[in-house]
Amino acid sequence: MPAFSSAGRVAARLLRPRRGSAAGGASGASGAWKKAALRAGRHLLGHVGQVARRLGLQVSAVLYLIFAVSFAAEGYRGWAHDHQALHRHMAGGAGLT
Repeated sequence: MPAFSSAGRVAARLLRPRRGSAAGGASGASGAWKKAALRAGRHLLGHVGQVARRLGLQVSAVLYLIFAVSFAAEGYRGWAHDHQALHRHMAGGAGLT
């Protein structure tokens, strides 16, 4: 409930007419609205930056995993090929020299 009351106070402060201004508070309120819009924009861009950073980390982790699995599979294929060649060589009756 305090969030609603503070939001109401902020809105009342932004919308009340300023004393001493010729336009009845239009210049003071527009400055406050501009400041609020800039602050909200920075806040939004901060969140967008966090999301982009997390997404970049996840994409790089997936790429790393794909490379690791492909290198492991290729290494196993090479080992299996060499292992079979060694057994074929040993089964032929010739010793290792």
